[in-house]
Parts: sequence; C-alpha cells; structure tokens
Amino acid sequence: MTPDTFTTAHWIGSTWMRDARPVGGCPLAFRKDWTVTAAHGAQIRICGWPKYALYVNGAAIGYGPARSFAADVHYDTWDLAGHVQLGRNSIAVILLPFAGVTGYAPVTRLGLIAEASTAAGDIVGTDATWKARNATWFSDDPMLISLPVGSQEHYDINSEPAGWKTDEPGDGWENVFVLGPVGTAPWRNFSARPIPLLAEAPASPPLVWRGTGPEEAVAIRDNIATAFNSSTVTGGPCNDSHGWVDANGGDIVTYDLGRTRLIRAGVDIDSTTGDIRIETFYANGLGDRPTADRGFQTPQEGGADSFTPSTDGPSSWRALVPRGFRFLTVRVAGTGSCRMRLAASTVDYPFPPKRPFTTADPLLARIWDVSADTLRSATNDTHVDTCSRENVLWTFDACVAGEAAYHTFGETAMWRRCLLLVGQGIDDGGDPKAVVPAEVSFMNLIDQTLSWVVACRSYCTLSGDNTLAAEVAEAAARLLAMCERNITVDGYFLPPSYSWHWVDWAPIDKRAYSLPVNALVVLAASAARDLAKLAGDGTLLALATRIHDALAPRLASFYDDTVGAFRCHIDPATPPGVEARTMSGGDVVTYGIHTNSLAVAAGVGTPDQRRRAMDHIAANLTWPVPEEAKFGPGWTHLLLDPLFDHGHGDTVIEFMKQLYGQTLAVGAPTWAEGFGPAKHNTAHGWGAAVNTLLATRVGGVMGIDYD
Repeated sequence: MTPDTFTTAHWIGSTWMRDARPVGGCPLAFRKDWTVTAAHGAQIRICGWPKYALYVNGAAIGYGPARSFAADVHYDTWDLAGHVQLGRNSIAVILLPFAGVTGYAPVTRLGLIAEASTAAGDIVGTDATWKARNATWFSDDPMLISLPVGSQEHYDINSEPAGWKTDEPGDGWENVFVLGPVGTAPWRNFSARPIPLLAEAPASPPLVWRGTGPEEAVAIRDNIATAFNSSTVTGGPCNDSHGWVDANGGDIVTYDLGRTRLIRAGVDIDSTTGDIRIETFYANGLGDRPTADRGFQTPQEGGADSFTPSTDGPSSWRALVPRGFRFLTVRVAGTGSCRMRLAASTVDYPFPPKRPFTTADPLLARIWDVSADTLRSATNDTHVDTCSRENVLWTFDACVAGEAAYHTFGETAMWRRCLLLVGQGIDDGGDPKAVVPAEVSFMNLIDQTLSWVVACRSYCTLSGDNTLAAEVAEAAARLLAMCERNITVDGYFLPPSYSWHWVDWAPIDKRAYSLPVNALVVLAASAARDLAKLAGDGTLLALATRIHDALAPRLASFYDDTVGAFRCHIDPATPPGVEARTMSGGDVVTYGIHTNSLAVAAGVGTPDQRRRAMDHIAANLTWPVPEEAKFGPGWTHLLLDPLFDHGHGDTVIEFMKQLYGQTLAVGAPTWAEGFGPAKHNTAHGWGAAVNTLLATRVGGVMGIDYD
C-alpha cells in the first residue's frame, strides 16, 4: 500500500436504513477473514466513523480514530506484529454510533474503511464480502455519560455470540452496505493520522472507599447513574491494595486514579453466583460517599457503564470508549456474589518528558509541574478543556493549551493539529465554531477565534514551522472579512447578533462598544499581517492592514484620563439594534484587566497612556482579588504578560503565587476551570497557560532561548 491510498478498501455500513439514522441505537459489528502467506510486515490501516474498536484474531488491537471534521478524516495505522499467523486470520470491528449534540460533534453518517496487508502482498480491504450485524449485546438505549463522549455502555456477555470475533459469521450476520470508495461524501479528504497513537497502560489505583447500598439492579432506561446518586449508601474510607475483591450484591468499592484523567474502565470476573450486574461509576471528586458525575445535570447524563458477567465461568469487560474521571466506583447489583478485579488502563497522549524549569522558588516550580500534569490530563486526540464533562476542543484551548504544551514539553504536533482544526471550523461566511470539530450551534465565539489568529503567529514564531501560515491564511481571511463587514458606521467592531460574545468568565462589560473584543480584532489583524507575509498572501495582507489601520486609532477614545486607564465600554452614537448575546457572571467592571491588558498588547493609545493603564491594573493585583482583576486561568499569560514591560514583574509574580498557591495548598494535583482551592477538580487544560508566562518571563527552561 502507498502512504496515501487504499488499494482495495471501500467505505461500508450495515444497511441503508442505519445509514439514514446514525444517532443512537446499539453499535455495529463487522467481520472478515484474511489469509496470510507470510506474516512479516503485517499492518492494518483503518478509520471508523465516528469511533471504532479493532480486534485481530480475538485480541484488542486499538481504538480510534483521531477526531476530525468529516471532510478531512484521518486513518490510523496499527502494527500487527505478533497478532497475525500464517493461514486464516480474523478481523473484527465494533463501530460506535453518534451520541451527543451537534455543537459538540460532527454528526454525519456511520462508516468503516480498513485495509490490512503484509510485506508479501497479502491484502484484504473492506468491500461487499464483509459481514455486519447489530451488536445487540450492548444496550441500544442512548443514555449519555456527557454530551460528546459517547453513550453509556451496558454490555451483557451472555447475549454476545460466543467467538464472533474469530468464528465464521453465522445467523444474524448480513452482507454489508457499500457506501463508496475513498473520497465518498462526507469523507472527501483522507489522510494519515497527524499525531501519534494514544498510549494505553494498565492502571493499579488504590482502593480508597468501601461500603454497601441496595442490591436492586434498576432498569437501564432509568439511568443507573441517577439511581446510584439517590440511593442510600453507607461505608467509609479504606486503604487497600489493588487486587481481587470478594463482593456480594450491594457491595461498593471505589478506586482513586490520583488525578482527573482519561481512563478505559474494565473489570475481570473470576467467579459468580446468582444473578448480578457489575456497575461502574465515574466522578472527579469523593465526598462522604462515592457518586457519579452528571455532566450538565440533564436527565440523560451520567458517568456510568455496566457489565453483566458470564454465568458459566470467568469473563472480562473493557470499555469501548474511555472516560475522564479521577474516582472509579464499582458496584455489584443483584442477589448473587462474585470475585472481581479492576482492570482499568490509562489513556494518554505521548508527550515527551517535561522540560526542566529553572527557578529558586519551590512554589513556582510546583506550579510548573501541576500545569504539566494538567496538560497530560487534558490532551488526548486534541487538547480538551477537560477530559471529563465535555472532552472537546474549544477554540481557546487550541490557543493557550497548545502554546503551554510547547513550553512545557517542547511538543508542537498537537498544537499545530488543533490550530488547523479551528481554521477548518471557520465557514465561507467567516463564522467560526467554538468547538472543533463540530457542527453549527449557538456557540459562535468570534472573540476566541480572534485569539486563534494570534496563536497561529505564535506557533510559527516559536516552532520555526512557517508552513502553517499558508495553511491557515484563507481561514484567517474569511474571519477578518466577516469582522470588517461588522465594523459599524461609528468605526468600531460589533459582534453579529447571532454570536456568543464571551471573551472570558469574568465581569466584562460586553455591551456595544466593548474594548476587549475590539482590541482582539486589532491584535488579530496585526498577527494576520505577519502570517500573510510568511504565506506570500497579498489578499490577506491588504485586508488585515486595512482593518488594523482603520480600527486601531479609534480605540484611543476608550481612554479615561481622569482614572488613567482604558474603560471597557463606550456607548454607540448609532443604536446597534440587536446586540450579540453576552454570557458571563456577576456585575461588570469599568476598568478591568481584560480591557487594559488587551489594549496595551494591541498598542492602543500613547506610550504614557499604556504605562498608566498598567499602573492601574498592577494596583489591583492584590489579595483577595478585586473584581477589576478577575480573569479565568486561560488568560493568565495574555493578561499578565504586558505588565512585565511596564515595571510590574515582581508584583505579577507575587500575585501568581497567591492565585495558584491556594489550589496547591489543598493538595490539588491539577488546575480547575476557575481559580479557587478545589482539591478535586476537572483538570482544565487552559489552566496550564501559566506555564507560558513562567517560561517566557519568570524562569529558565532547558533547551529554549527566549532572548
């Protein structure tokens, strides 16, 4: 096989009816035998849309693919050394249906394409000779663990056809429905996975809690996560080693994975008596008793799976989809008993070892290390805000987590991939998606995407890989053209009414006209000029220059000489009509940190005005934090960096130590979505943005010269 083409494979599905209804229902199973004359050089390239689990000769090989927009899908390549034998070999695949909402995932049709080969030329690809069936041993009730990460898995091994992964397909199997060759819609562009395969390793977490609850096995349709949280449970902490556990109906045990991270749950059963079901529940925290996280608290959400073990002897279960959590609880439901063992594995992006951070301050060194662990938790096939509740790539994560990972690990492949995904999410009219890859929803975050343009320039500057500039130039031009169309007769940018004017979870005045978002337009235009020069794109250069030169001088009008700072808002001379929806918490502030730091970063006003603005913000970097200095952890570098150029470096460092120290003081292993002493938290990747500031302004990082 050549690197870029499948020689025999086609996209396949089960039936035309399932092709028309891709959401919900049970997974699909596929089977094919493959004859091998020489096993050396055996490999398989595969993509299952949206998610697959691959088995060869009954052994689990891998899971995928890396998420993408359907029009730019990626295939995985798995080495089959040690899994293939001379003669007959069996290939089995489980294809999972979509679960979630369009704002968090690209919901299209289901499809599988695969091609296995050896160096001797033994090739088999997905075609009309493959067999398919509904994997009815999984529940078809699409209860969700959280919006985008997949349905709860309820697996009954007694309903599974014995040996289906290796035996000849018999009753219940039908010929597949051939969708089309490589290039079939919606999978127009097809390329190799641009990042390494995820690394899975066995986990042996300690057992930290034991107790009991009711024996009853509630109906799956009633959501076992809800039922577990509302049940009466008694027990307490313990400190047991990981191993076999003898349990009766109603018994509950909880394991601690050490930090919120991506885990593939699993259970081995040695023996059973009676009628039981093993239930697993996932949570980021542990209080007086274990619970299941409930995402956004809608009735269909809940961090839970279940496994009905064999009644005839030992059996095992491994989850098809990994979940993000810290505490894994196993409950035995029913009237029997069992001997069981947790069989979970960690699922991680293979970052290189973190770079040493040179500092004499142990607190700053600890901040660096916790940020590294947070990035590990919040990176899988993209950077994600958190692996638990949503497990999606928000645009701002691509910007700040990507750069923090560069400074922390010296890694750029993931940053590059995430930046490209954001660009692919900007449509022909210049409207971006807040989450990528996903479909259209109310989450149209123009302000985050303006930061993306700046991040693209940072990537080129730091990595030395200027080829990205040409790859994002058209998307940047679409975005800026939309911005130019929304500069009003007053000469300021006003986000379209259908967008979500967010910026940050902070008390920012977002009414027309808002300086933070206007400053972001200026910053994006400045960055786009540099990208255009790298790409040799005259159209983008002219557009970016035109926007910058028209808007930047206007923003000086936000300066308040009596206060010595820029104000967040000025009233429009011309009524704007319907304004963009604004989503933030609490009362707004007039002279906040977002307003002034972004204005200074954009070069707004005179040098003296910028100096006074930074003096004003520095005076508010006190403890406890006043409203005017409040910001989300993802903004740490972008907002505090300008202060260093105006003589306030020491103030910033002391402020950071107080801000992050409260979390470290309670022993939290990762950063939360917001600031505060949360020992058990979601491991939000944007919190690692502090490492960019530490690397560039505070201490030394081995292997990087920032001069």
